[in-house]
Amino acid sequence: MKTKSFGLIAILLVAVVVGFIGIGSMVSAGGPEEITQKAYVSGDVKAFVQLLGNDIAVSIVEENNTRTISSIYVYYESSPLPRSDINTCNDVKVGEPITFKNMAEGKKGADNIVVEAVFEDKSTEIIGKTYFSFL
Repeated sequence: MKTKSFGLIAILLVAVVVGFIGIGSMVSAGGPEEITQKAYVSGDVKAFVQLLGNDIAVSIVEENNTRTISSIYVYYESSPLPRSDINTCNDVKVGEPITFKNMAEGKKGADNIVVEAVFEDKSTEIIGKTYFSFL
């Protein structure tokens, strides 16, 4: 009987420790937190989005892409149209992170960050959509 009680206590203790680790990883020091890094890819162009404190970093990766990206737009999916919070980068270098300073400052709740590419032929395509929870 003593062994069964010890086993049950050990299992409960492990569950509590794992729970604290999980909760601790979801709570940040006052800033937003990344839930996932890559949630959406489109064709031969992929956008990796990271949340770094109040900054949003986007890296573009191309695989056999025949179109050249001239600029990207980064915005929150929940923003009403016309979007007033669109962040633009006109100097896109594939593989190099592009940082949008303080884009997440003051953001609360959860939202998708959308990355939309504008190609040289003026066509546009969503190349990234990543879900984040902001604390």
